[in-house]
Amino acid sequence: MLHLLLGLTIMMNHLLLGQVEMEANQTNMILQFSVHTVANADELKIDLEIENLSNDPVTLQFSSSQKYEIIIEDENGNRVYTFSEGKAFLQVLQNLELQPGESKQWQETWDYQQAGKRVQDGKYQVNAELLAEVLKPHGAAIEKSATTSFQLTSDRSSLSNMKVEGRDGSYKVTGVHSSPNPLYYVVEDGHHLFIKETPIEKNQSFTVQIEVDKNNLPKNGTLIAYFYEKENGKMINTYPLLLEKF
Repeated sequence: MLHLLLGLTIMMNHLLLGQVEMEANQTNMILQFSVHTVANADELKIDLEIENLSNDPVTLQFSSSQKYEIIIEDENGNRVYTFSEGKAFLQVLQNLELQPGESKQWQETWDYQQAGKRVQDGKYQVNAELLAEVLKPHGAAIEKSATTSFQLTSDRSSLSNMKVEGRDGSYKVTGVHSSPNPLYYVVEDGHHLFIKETPIEKNQSFTVQIEVDKNNLPKNGTLIAYFYEKENGKMINTYPLLLEKF
């Protein structure tokens, strides 16, 4: 009986210790790294951001002039783009200080080229990694990795004059659709689907009122509406439209 009680006590201590460590790690997560994309016709815009979520200044240190790495993979996990490939970086320590609530942004572009050829249409995943360590405060946790995805489609000629108005979850989108194929849209941020596939009434000029619950809006992200046609049940001619950046 004594051995049983001793075993239970040890197990409970391990569970409590694990819970304390988990809560400590969550509390120490003072920096948030994120990546967002907008797929235009000729290039992909990649926005990266690191934000200080704490109430104290934070100092980051980079081991070279390369601040981050970006890797893009197709649906089969094949790598089609690596940001650092073919680039040279200064091998020198560099520091970045962020005040409470302050953020630092970078933007890169990709022309959809791999080995001199444009990649095929489809869904791609963007993996970004921040190449930094926290100098101050010592021992603070940092979120170094971030992912998002985008849909690449070559032909968008059937949609034109696309405009968006509104903010904070309420948006009015207008445009012109010149194809006989049915038109649909979804709303997402690269991680979560906010509005599932919704058909648009078949008119050449159209207006769509998009409503997303304020409580569900991303705290740090980009809300995008993807408009697309369907032909023989297959999604074609995807058109991403930026609704709002948070």
